[in-house]
Amino acid sequence: MKFKESGITFSFDPGNYRVWQPEMCESHKAMSGVKMADFMIEKDEKAVFLVEVKTSAPKKPDDFLTEIAVKIRCMLCLFAGIQWKRVDDDGAEIPREWTKKTFLKKPKWRCVLFVKDHKHEWLHGLQDSMNTHPLFGELRQLFNLQQAICINYDKAKKTGWAE
Repeated sequence: MKFKESGITFSFDPGNYRVWQPEMCESHKAMSGVKMADFMIEKDEKAVFLVEVKTSAPKKPDDFLTEIAVKIRCMLCLFAGIQWKRVDDDGAEIPREWTKKTFLKKPKWRCVLFVKDHKHEWLHGLQDSMNTHPLFGELRQLFNLQQAICINYDKAKKTGWAE
């Protein structure tokens, strides 16, 4: 599966990855002013990543990270609403396997911030800021998420996520 986000072409082997993009979901399109993270992927049926893509990040990231945490929370809420049949899922394109209870019990769920033009040496500081941010702390507790990670274009390319 290939798609573009923030000027980057992402490519995922359907044999190893399943992808959901909320912006393709009709229920999300009908919502006014609700912003969501860019996509959610499942890797090898073992891990789930909640991904937000940006081209750059500011030096003082508090407001930036608040916006991203809110987008991830909204994406999780839409996903839960579809799972609980509280939101119409016509056109949601959620992989059928994800509607099973076993999917929700996957051991690793993690937020990923992809910052295209971020230098490698800056990633650790941004990742630390993300993991100590109060809203990300709430998300980790509420949804039992692992520590967040930050990657740039070079790292995404090495992992096979980006072309």
